[in-house]
Amino acid sequence: MSYVEDLSRLLEARRPATEEISDQIWGFAESRFTEFHSSAAQADYMKSLGFKVTMGIGGEETAFVAEYGEGKPVIALLGEYDALSGLSQEADIAEHCPIVQGGDGHGCGHNMLGAGSLAAAFAIKDYLSSTGREGTVIFYGCPGEEGGCCRAQGLYGREKAARHDPLLRMPCRGERRRQGIPCPRRLLQ
Repeated sequence: MSYVEDLSRLLEARRPATEEISDQIWGFAESRFTEFHSSAAQADYMKSLGFKVTMGIGGEETAFVAEYGEGKPVIALLGEYDALSGLSQEADIAEHCPIVQGGDGHGCGHNMLGAGSLAAAFAIKDYLSSTGREGTVIFYGCPGEEGGCCRAQGLYGREKAARHDPLLRMPCRGERRRQGIPCPRRLLQ
């Protein structure tokens, strides 16, 4: 079995947890820098999987970093969870149907983007564990991503952030945008 097949299997095994976290964050609909329940949902799940979690990085209460493993490659991912003002929306309804008129919601899909990056982090962790390979997985919980300009890796300190380039899972015109980093597949080969 190839590592791509292994990772696909590991992602599929945790799909229910990923979807539950995404749905929870959708329901919390917390705007920038008030994502206490959303960040806790992600951080608590990471802790349950054996990640070392540090909350409140850079003085931001809802920012966190979760780390697993040691050595290289160092694979870092960014996960966001902030809702946007005025985008309150009933789930699973294609037309505009706010839960709270003018309330916060996840029209940009940060609930899914953060959960998707979270899924990638624990799939890589499970892959490293199951194969006995060396490597470090870092997940940055990023509050206030929309309008707050909070990239949590910058909050964590230059000495740590300088050792890797984080991956951002962000759809862009139907494609995943990369930020000048090596292809994740090459990192695991």
